[in-house]
Amino acid sequence: MEKYYRKDARVIKVFLLGFATIIIQYGFAIIVLLLLGDAQVMKDHAAYDNEVFQVPLKGNIFVWSLLTISTVCFIAPLFEELFFRGIIFTYFRSKMPTMLAIFLSAILFGIGHGYESNIIWATMLGIFFAWIYYKTNNIFYSLTAHIFVNTFNLFFMILLMKNS
Repeated sequence: MEKYYRKDARVIKVFLLGFATIIIQYGFAIIVLLLLGDAQVMKDHAAYDNEVFQVPLKGNIFVWSLLTISTVCFIAPLFEELFFRGIIFTYFRSKMPTMLAIFLSAILFGIGHGYESNIIWATMLGIFFAWIYYKTNNIFYSLTAHIFVNTFNLFFMILLMKNS
């Protein structure tokens, strides 16, 4: 019975972590909007959306959807967590104080996410993901949070595009 309780508790923790991550992410988004203003953020996102979401018009939408969902929701978070938390943060943490390692790895994570408005919120999420990894000493939890964020964002973006 104890074994099942621990497994259920872990599942509940993962879902609560995912929900908290989404709430924190939107807090970061509000900060970005306040810092940069709506116009810059919308301009950046419009340029990105035009590049990425016009692809289905040129080819097979099923294949495009499958590739996009698997890449955005699973493959990218896996490789980003292994690289930024598993390698970069772990290396920095061995060479400097933990908080500095968290911030530097998060800045690199943010820079890796491109344009100006994205860098700020991605850096903030990078801090959160690195903190999760540091506190749990288990990449599974930061990976889970990352998957929740990317999945929620992809489906939210699709809904916005469908309604526009």
